[in-house]
Amino acid sequence: RDDARRAAGEVSRLAARYGATISSWCDPFAGEEAIAVWTQRHSGVLRHASVLLQLEDHQAFVDATRSIVIGSIPGAWMALGLDDAPPETEDPNLTGWVPGPRARERYRGPRHELNLMFNEPRQTSLFTAHVRSMAQIGQVELARSLLNHVNDMWTGKQRVVPRTELPCRFDLRICEHDIWAISGDYGASWNAALQATRQLPSEPSGWNALARTIPHVAGGAQRPGAMVGPDPLRSYIHLSRSNEKGRSAGAHLVKGHMEMIRISDDAYAMAVRRYLRAHRAAPTEPLPLLCAANASASLSATLSDPARKRRWCLVSLALLDDYASYRVHGDDPGDASTRAVLQVEVLYNRGRVLHTCGLLAAAAEAYESALRAPGAALPAALGLKRDTAHNLTRLYASNGLVEQARKTMREHLTFAATTTTAAA
Repeated sequence: RDDARRAAGEVSRLAARYGATISSWCDPFAGEEAIAVWTQRHSGVLRHASVLLQLEDHQAFVDATRSIVIGSIPGAWMALGLDDAPPETEDPNLTGWVPGPRARERYRGPRHELNLMFNEPRQTSLFTAHVRSMAQIGQVELARSLLNHVNDMWTGKQRVVPRTELPCRFDLRICEHDIWAISGDYGASWNAALQATRQLPSEPSGWNALARTIPHVAGGAQRPGAMVGPDPLRSYIHLSRSNEKGRSAGAHLVKGHMEMIRISDDAYAMAVRRYLRAHRAAPTEPLPLLCAANASASLSATLSDPARKRRWCLVSLALLDDYASYRVHGDDPGDASTRAVLQVEVLYNRGRVLHTCGLLAAAAEAYESALRAPGAALPAALGLKRDTAHNLTRLYASNGLVEQARKTMREHLTFAATTTTAAA
């Protein structure tokens, strides 16, 4: 943790010293080339920041990514009540981009520069993670100011957002929902999640945000005076039903989640049905297939008839193969490190499904393959590696393999002891 914090802070200071904005070292009209330069330029701080985020060290994460995130947004320093430039540098490029002679005719104002900043999912996720971490460490007002500043720049005087910008706007709405929820204002959190879900009803994260907020707003736990609406639960049901008729995968996913937690004999069967409907609505999405495989395995574990038990176990394995194919070899697999982490995720989920079905030897083999995979050593796979080792340890211990369980704990669930020599 200390090494990651020091390294990230050093890279962040260097980025602030030599120019952290996109506009200071690339043409804002370069498109994919500008995105590649952005990623390469900040690869060091992004790599160390991901470790800090995995360790939930939000203060260090905010300090490490502050100059990159805020420095890349025109006017953000003034919006937060700070100076025009970071204190580490007097570089005028950090205050915003000034177009050159050849680009001045094509420049469309700050909104175009903001489009470049949020033109790639990794950039958007870095911004939303930075804002969420600010809220986690108590800087809720600053997080709201930064998010409102971006929303004001994005929308401007145009009331209709172009369709190509909808995914990024959706992420900003969900981020706003999280900030209001952290501060305890569940009324505003509900409104932000409702707007995001109406904007993109096919995204499951919007429905999950609504499902998390319903217990708070339906019970009157929201802050007095917050604008929620006449009946949040009724509006949620109406929205889910209308999108269910319109073949929305998100609505079917939420209904499947509700079936999974319902205490009933046919709950797992109904959940499988809901997840398969979500798969039909979004055939290339891996999440409905994974949920259907998990529900099929849970249904197989509850059956006493051997023939039906084997049948549902085979169904879960078939769905899992389709999930692995779409997850690793999807439309946007990313770079080599991302594919390596996704391979660890696929092996971990395969082990979980096999473990649920009762195929313990095959589950142990899948868990061990996940721990031996090259992607398990990457910082982004830290949580997956820990969960895989935990499941494998429990599997060994429940079957009497105590020594193998202890070996797995020593190798993957134990911090290495460091010795220091004190001066006499």
